[in-house]
Amino acid sequence: MNKNKQEILRAFLSKQFDDVEKNIIRVLDAVVTLEEGNSNEAEEIRAIRIKEDTDGKVSAKSFKLYNLMKVSFYDLIRFLLKESTILLTKDTRVKVIISLLNLVYDFGPKLNYAFNDQDAKILLNIWQQDGKEVTAAEIAGVYRQSFGQDIDADRVARSLKFFYDLKVLKYKGDGKYQARERMTYERN
Repeated sequence: MNKNKQEILRAFLSKQFDDVEKNIIRVLDAVVTLEEGNSNEAEEIRAIRIKEDTDGKVSAKSFKLYNLMKVSFYDLIRFLLKESTILLTKDTRVKVIISLLNLVYDFGPKLNYAFNDQDAKILLNIWQQDGKEVTAAEIAGVYRQSFGQDIDADRVARSLKFFYDLKVLKYKGDGKYQARERMTYERN
Protein backbone atom coordinates (compact mmCIF):
# COMPACT_ATOMS: atom_id res chain seq x y z
CA MET A 1 0.00 0.00 0.00
CA ASN A 2 1.52 3.33 -0.95
CA LYS A 3 1.98 6.20 1.51
CA ASN A 4 -0.94 8.26 0.16
CA LYS A 5 -3.45 5.39 0.53
CA GLN A 6 -2.25 4.76 4.09
CA GLU A 7 -2.76 8.40 5.02
CA ILE A 8 -6.25 8.44 3.49
CA LEU A 9 -7.20 5.23 5.33
CA ARG A 10 -5.76 6.55 8.60
CA ALA A 11 -7.69 9.84 8.22
CA PHE A 12 -10.92 8.01 7.40
CA LEU A 13 -10.63 5.62 10.35
CA SER A 14 -9.71 8.35 12.82
CA LYS A 15 -12.72 10.40 11.67
CA GLN A 16 -15.03 7.38 12.02
CA PHE A 17 -13.76 6.49 15.49
CA ASP A 18 -13.95 10.12 16.59
CA ASP A 19 -17.63 10.24 15.55
CA VAL A 20 -18.31 6.86 17.19
CA GLU A 21 -16.66 7.97 20.42
CA LYS A 22 -18.67 11.22 20.53
CA ASN A 23 -21.91 9.31 19.89
CA ILE A 24 -21.14 6.74 22.57
CA ILE A 25 -20.34 9.45 25.13
CA ARG A 26 -23.50 11.40 24.20
CA VAL A 27 -25.69 8.29 24.59
CA LEU A 28 -24.05 7.27 27.87
CA ASP A 29 -24.46 10.80 29.24
CA ALA A 30 -28.16 10.77 28.35
CA VAL A 31 -28.83 7.35 29.86
CA VAL A 32 -26.44 6.90 32.81
CA THR A 33 -26.66 8.82 36.07
CA LEU A 34 -23.73 8.53 38.44
CA GLU A 35 -24.52 8.98 42.10
CA GLU A 36 -22.34 8.80 45.17
CA GLY A 37 -23.27 6.17 47.68
CA ASN A 38 -22.18 3.17 49.64
CA SER A 39 -22.71 -0.24 48.15
CA ASN A 40 -24.47 -2.88 50.17
CA GLU A 41 -22.08 -5.83 50.05
CA ALA A 42 -24.76 -8.22 51.26
CA GLU A 43 -26.78 -7.55 48.10
CA GLU A 44 -23.85 -7.86 45.70
CA ILE A 45 -23.18 -11.05 43.78
CA ARG A 46 -19.64 -11.92 44.76
CA ALA A 47 -18.24 -15.27 45.71
CA ILE A 48 -15.14 -17.42 45.73
CA ARG A 49 -15.56 -21.06 44.79
CA ILE A 50 -12.78 -23.32 46.02
CA LYS A 51 -12.69 -26.80 44.56
CA GLU A 52 -10.50 -29.77 45.50
CA ASP A 53 -10.40 -32.58 42.98
CA THR A 54 -9.98 -36.27 43.79
CA ASP A 55 -6.29 -36.01 42.92
CA GLY A 56 -5.81 -33.34 45.59
CA LYS A 57 -5.43 -30.42 43.19
CA VAL A 58 -7.03 -27.22 44.43
CA SER A 59 -8.55 -24.58 42.19
CA ALA A 60 -10.43 -21.37 42.96
CA LYS A 61 -12.53 -18.93 40.98
CA SER A 62 -13.91 -15.53 41.87
CA PHE A 63 -17.20 -14.31 40.40
CA LYS A 64 -18.08 -10.61 40.70
CA LEU A 65 -18.52 -7.42 38.70
CA TYR A 66 -15.26 -6.01 40.08
CA ASN A 67 -13.34 -8.57 38.00
CA LEU A 68 -14.25 -6.51 34.93
CA MET A 69 -11.73 -3.94 36.20
CA LYS A 70 -9.02 -6.37 35.09
CA VAL A 71 -10.18 -6.30 31.44
CA SER A 72 -7.33 -5.45 29.10
CA PHE A 73 -7.18 -2.43 26.83
CA TYR A 74 -7.01 -4.84 23.89
CA ASP A 75 -10.38 -6.37 24.86
CA LEU A 76 -11.97 -2.93 25.14
CA ILE A 77 -10.68 -1.83 21.72
CA ARG A 78 -11.85 -5.09 20.15
CA PHE A 79 -15.29 -4.60 21.69
CA LEU A 80 -15.50 -1.00 20.45
CA LEU A 81 -14.49 -2.05 16.95
CA LYS A 82 -17.20 -4.70 16.94
CA GLU A 83 -19.74 -2.17 18.23
CA SER A 84 -18.77 0.38 15.58
CA THR A 85 -19.94 -1.97 12.85
CA ILE A 86 -23.38 -2.03 14.46
CA LEU A 87 -23.73 1.68 13.71
CA LEU A 88 -24.24 0.74 10.07
CA THR A 89 -27.54 -0.90 11.03
CA LYS A 90 -30.58 1.33 10.53
CA ASP A 91 -33.03 -0.13 13.07
CA THR A 92 -32.37 1.13 16.61
CA ARG A 93 -33.94 -1.92 18.27
CA VAL A 94 -31.61 -4.22 16.34
CA LYS A 95 -28.63 -2.06 17.36
CA VAL A 96 -29.57 -2.31 21.04
CA ILE A 97 -30.17 -6.07 20.94
CA ILE A 98 -26.95 -6.81 19.07
CA SER A 99 -24.97 -4.47 21.35
CA LEU A 100 -26.30 -6.17 24.48
CA LEU A 101 -25.57 -9.62 23.08
CA ASN A 102 -22.03 -8.54 22.20
CA LEU A 103 -21.56 -7.08 25.67
CA VAL A 104 -22.68 -10.28 27.40
CA TYR A 105 -20.69 -12.48 25.01
CA ASP A 106 -17.46 -10.48 25.37
CA PHE A 107 -17.53 -9.52 29.03
CA GLY A 108 -19.65 -12.23 30.68
CA PRO A 109 -16.76 -14.70 30.94
CA LYS A 110 -14.54 -11.95 32.39
CA LEU A 111 -16.74 -11.84 35.50
CA ASN A 112 -14.87 -15.01 36.54
CA TYR A 113 -11.28 -14.86 37.66
CA ALA A 114 -9.33 -18.12 38.00
CA PHE A 115 -6.60 -18.13 40.65
CA ASN A 116 -3.27 -19.89 40.21
CA ASP A 117 -2.43 -23.04 42.20
CA GLN A 118 -0.65 -21.27 45.08
CA ASP A 119 -3.38 -18.66 45.49
CA ALA A 120 -6.10 -21.33 45.37
CA LYS A 121 -4.38 -23.24 48.19
CA ILE A 122 -3.99 -20.07 50.26
CA LEU A 123 -7.68 -19.28 49.73
CA LEU A 124 -8.53 -22.78 50.94
CA ASN A 125 -6.45 -22.13 54.07
CA ILE A 126 -8.25 -18.83 54.63
CA TRP A 127 -11.61 -20.59 54.23
CA GLN A 128 -10.50 -23.16 56.83
CA GLN A 129 -10.06 -20.33 59.35
CA ASP A 130 -13.87 -19.85 59.35
CA GLY A 131 -13.93 -16.06 59.04
CA LYS A 132 -11.24 -15.30 61.60
CA GLU A 133 -8.57 -12.67 60.97
CA VAL A 134 -5.38 -14.16 59.55
CA THR A 135 -1.77 -13.10 59.05
CA ALA A 136 0.76 -14.26 56.49
CA ALA A 137 2.71 -16.22 59.14
CA GLU A 138 -0.44 -18.02 60.34
CA ILE A 139 -1.44 -18.98 56.80
CA ALA A 140 2.11 -20.19 56.09
CA GLY A 141 1.79 -22.54 59.08
CA VAL A 142 -1.64 -23.79 58.03
CA TYR A 143 -0.36 -24.23 54.45
CA ARG A 144 2.49 -26.42 55.75
CA GLN A 145 0.02 -28.58 57.73
CA SER A 146 -2.49 -28.85 54.88
CA PHE A 147 -0.17 -29.52 51.96
CA GLY A 148 3.02 -30.81 53.60
CA GLN A 149 5.08 -28.09 51.91
CA ASP A 150 6.79 -25.03 53.28
CA ILE A 151 5.82 -21.68 51.83
CA ASP A 152 7.61 -18.45 52.52
CA ALA A 153 5.54 -15.96 54.56
CA ASP A 154 6.56 -13.23 52.09
CA ARG A 155 4.91 -15.17 49.25
CA VAL A 156 1.79 -15.55 51.35
CA ALA A 157 1.86 -11.83 52.19
CA ARG A 158 2.10 -11.03 48.48
CA SER A 159 -0.93 -13.24 47.81
CA LEU A 160 -2.87 -11.66 50.67
CA LYS A 161 -2.13 -8.19 49.27
CA PHE A 162 -3.27 -9.40 45.85
CA PHE A 163 -6.52 -10.71 47.37
CA TYR A 164 -7.01 -7.35 49.07
CA ASP A 165 -6.53 -5.57 45.73
CA LEU A 166 -9.15 -7.89 44.19
CA LYS A 167 -11.51 -7.04 47.07
CA VAL A 168 -11.53 -10.67 48.26
CA LEU A 169 -10.12 -9.74 51.68
CA LYS A 170 -10.42 -6.78 54.07
CA TYR A 171 -7.30 -5.35 55.68
CA LYS A 172 -7.78 -5.10 59.45
CA GLY A 173 -4.40 -3.52 60.31
CA ASP A 174 -1.20 -4.97 61.80
CA GLY A 175 -0.82 -7.40 58.89
CA LYS A 176 -4.20 -9.02 59.56
CA TYR A 177 -6.74 -9.82 56.85
CA GLN A 178 -10.27 -11.16 56.94
CA ALA A 179 -12.46 -12.67 54.24
CA ARG A 180 -14.70 -10.11 52.58
CA GLU A 181 -16.43 -12.45 50.16
CA ARG A 182 -18.45 -15.55 50.70
CA MET A 183 -16.27 -18.59 50.08
CA THR A 184 -17.60 -22.02 49.25
CA TYR A 185 -15.61 -25.22 49.31
CA GLU A 186 -16.38 -28.23 47.17
CA ARG A 187 -14.56 -31.54 47.34
CA ASN A 188 -14.94 -34.15 44.61
